[in-house]
Amino acid sequence: LKPLKTYGADLQVKDASGALAYDLGDTTFRAVACQLWGLVPDLFADPEVWFDYWDAQQEKQGHLTPQVLIPALAAAYEVGDLGKQWIETYVNTHYRELAALDPHALLTKQAFLGQ
Repeated sequence: LKPLKTYGADLQVKDASGALAYDLGDTTFRAVACQLWGLVPDLFADPEVWFDYWDAQQEKQGHLTPQVLIPALAAAYEVGDLGKQWIETYVNTHYRELAALDPHALLTKQAFLGQ
């Protein structure tokens, strides 16, 4: 996706059937597209806003599930398939540790920000 963005590809262009590439992609594709086209907050510039954005994708539950966290981190780090697999393995293995500050073992904003 980076080369497409670099050469000025428009994320809003529809194919012959009227579908957007964004709509046809999987969760990781959509997350990376949003990251590259500047449609989501930057994890490294403002982690609190980043957390709130991804929390809103799951109806503001107050925590990030692994199903949301994995594509969100893959997009933030702009990784390919291998990187996504690594993130998926890491999150699935360490989610309870990441969420350690929450008594229900959920990755809340406070746990994410280390507060």
